[in-house]
Amino acid sequence: MADDDFGSAIGISNGKIVVGTRMRDVSGVSNSGRAHIFDAESGRPLVTLVNPDNTAGDQFGHGADIDGNLAVVGAPVNTVGGVAQAGSAYVYNATTGALVATLDNPAPGNMDWTGYDVAISGTIAVAGTPRNGAGDHGSVHIYNASTGAFLRGWNAPDQADGDWFGVAVDIDGDLIVVGAHQKESGAITDAGRAYVFSAADGSLVATLNNPAPGANDNFGRAVAIHGTVAIVGAPNDTSGGVATAGAAYVFNAQTGALLTTLENPDPEASDNFGMAVAIHGGKVVVGARWANVDGLDNVGVTYVFSTSTGDLIDTIHNPAPAASDTFGSQVAIEGEYVVVSARNDASGGVLTSGAAHVFKQQRPALKNAQLIGTLDNPDPGVDDRFGNVMEISGDYVAVGAWTNDVAGFDDAGSVYVFDLRTGALVSSIDNPEPAVGDAFGFNIDLDGATLAVGSHLDDPGGVVDAGSVYIFDALSGALLRRLNDTTPEPNERFGFDVGLSGNLAVVGANLADPGGVTNAGAAYVINIDTGTVVSTLNNPAPGSGDEFGVRVVIAGDKVAVGAYKDDPGGVVDAGSAYVFNATTGALIATLNHPSPTTDAQFGLGISLSGDLVAVGAFLSDLNGVTDVGAAYIFDANTGANLKTLTSPYPNTNDRFGNGIELVGDLVIIGSRFDDSSGTTDAGAAYVFNARTGALVRKFYAPTPTTGDEYGARPSMSTRYVVIGSRWRDVGGVADTGQVYAYASLCTNPNGAVGDITYNTTSHVLQYCAGGDWIGAGPAGDGGAGCTGPAGIEGDLMYNSTHNYLQYCEGDTWRGIGF
Repeated sequence: MADDDFGSAIGISNGKIVVGTRMRDVSGVSNSGRAHIFDAESGRPLVTLVNPDNTAGDQFGHGADIDGNLAVVGAPVNTVGGVAQAGSAYVYNATTGALVATLDNPAPGNMDWTGYDVAISGTIAVAGTPRNGAGDHGSVHIYNASTGAFLRGWNAPDQADGDWFGVAVDIDGDLIVVGAHQKESGAITDAGRAYVFSAADGSLVATLNNPAPGANDNFGRAVAIHGTVAIVGAPNDTSGGVATAGAAYVFNAQTGALLTTLENPDPEASDNFGMAVAIHGGKVVVGARWANVDGLDNVGVTYVFSTSTGDLIDTIHNPAPAASDTFGSQVAIEGEYVVVSARNDASGGVLTSGAAHVFKQQRPALKNAQLIGTLDNPDPGVDDRFGNVMEISGDYVAVGAWTNDVAGFDDAGSVYVFDLRTGALVSSIDNPEPAVGDAFGFNIDLDGATLAVGSHLDDPGGVVDAGSVYIFDALSGALLRRLNDTTPEPNERFGFDVGLSGNLAVVGANLADPGGVTNAGAAYVINIDTGTVVSTLNNPAPGSGDEFGVRVVIAGDKVAVGAYKDDPGGVVDAGSAYVFNATTGALIATLNHPSPTTDAQFGLGISLSGDLVAVGAFLSDLNGVTDVGAAYIFDANTGANLKTLTSPYPNTNDRFGNGIELVGDLVIIGSRFDDSSGTTDAGAAYVFNARTGALVRKFYAPTPTTGDEYGARPSMSTRYVVIGSRWRDVGGVADTGQVYAYASLCTNPNGAVGDITYNTTSHVLQYCAGGDWIGAGPAGDGGAGCTGPAGIEGDLMYNSTHNYLQYCEGDTWRGIGF
């Protein structure tokens, strides 16, 4: 409904999201308010939390939070004991929606506004009462969340009228952070302050001071805490030299020491950056609800930062921007989920009804990737083109050198497998049946320990350039099987591209003549254990010279195929791509170039991951720039175009999009003649969030050189990025090629992405998420050992009674993911 203010408060815990709707009219009662619990993964509504008083103007849902199976909701304008707007809060069972406890203002005063903001951790619930006292100095109350019993309350240690102490509250474990955004700093009006208290006894732990107080900064208007780290928003602070753009600050919650300053990445006056903040693990989320976007006022933007470094990890944009949406009004984060409310969004077509958006974040691994090694051609020769193509699986990478000379045969081709952890060569795989110009290794794929190598100019049975594919054990180099077209024909180029998934291979034959149509192209899905054809993928609209099968990729039960010289709508060589069922060969979706132009060659780059397909059109002309290139993200099931990705630094002949690979929601795109490193045609590669279009990372060669074509065909996994410079001169050998490997490393202690260790200082299990160790829980106190069952600090085990993973924090078993 209009003016519901859905998203007035949000919180997330264990995959459940609580959302407040403070201005909702319920049963004809105006602005009584309501709250809802949703499933984070599916967005499915789970339960509605009902205001037990249901009185006009209560604003139930002004504050809301959730921890485990308990949710707390504030109703700051509720009448208590006949006292108007004294305020209340309520605790609910987050699974059933049943009311567990009522948290009333223990000493109600008119317009105290208890429940203006609320927080919960374990069995402790916190309610801010920012207008307590005749002069609105404010206070905080804490309760037993299960019984509703009032435990204690307090004012600011340096209270003064007008402070609004309690305007923002948060709790994690024993630490409570409280904002007082109108606190004066000396004679500076409304500079703001925040405080950290012990939940156990209410004692002051630390005072968080505005590092550079200015009038009306409103430091403390938003606060959050996780473990021993607190974040404080100052939405009217100066940022980047722009007054009122907003800022946020990260502190050690135990000492009050400033750790990091987070400035507005795109500062404009009145952005309100810092009006909403959240923190979890190694990430901080900050909303800028009044940021202007593409000429639209107050659309709003949300930013994700690294807690430890302050680096910007991601920019989250409103998926359906409209003026005054205020996207970023409230934010929450847990693990990979970020929740952002847009309180004025026209949800369901109803103006100002509000909306909340859930984003599943990619860990910042690639954002922090460092060069970990350079892989040299083990058998360097002139024009080997080592690094023309690479494929990663686990900790191994296969590198093709399709013009390597083998046993005296020019351009017979080779493939090399390296261990990315050490850079050591694991196996050298030469063309097993070398002949001049076979192009063995022109295209490859690696899945586990299985390697598929295309040799599209091989002459099986004397049939010229009919092509072959070889299947190897990647680690031993043993040949497992050779695949050929059952009826090979000259020049069909079977094996021009290959893809692997489990025991299935997809093979492109881009110059095959199906139905007598010259060079229309074909593709085949083959069982590599038996060599039998599972399905034949036919060009849905075969035309002469389409070259269907020039690129193929398989993932699960789907295959994507490029036909880069197709003429859709009569546009010559604009290109097309298609998605098929791998086992039946049925066409699932046709992927069309959104704005086809002559010779765009859409489909020469293609990748598939989950429900997404990425397609490159490396010769697309955009905005008058010739051959700059582009890439497009599609829904693999419907063929709908979801996002267009372009070079951040477009230039003529960049050829952005020739090499492309999707991994989850991230896509890496090569731009082989890119000049943005400062060196003409040196090349580059870019990583984007495929769903949002946000640029995540830029890669340049360590020593960019003209014509190296760094990034022509980059490869990526969840742990590594590997980029080749196929025309690189090495050791005086011209065009032999070189490959660069990148990974994200953690320090103190050293670790790579996915490593798990126990932190004996903070007493918490942690994993390396790429540059940052992320705690699986809050910092602990340690101890002599756990009981029931027995365990020592750092032990990790599965709890079969409660069905969750747990670790010994010293004297307590700490559950993960329950």
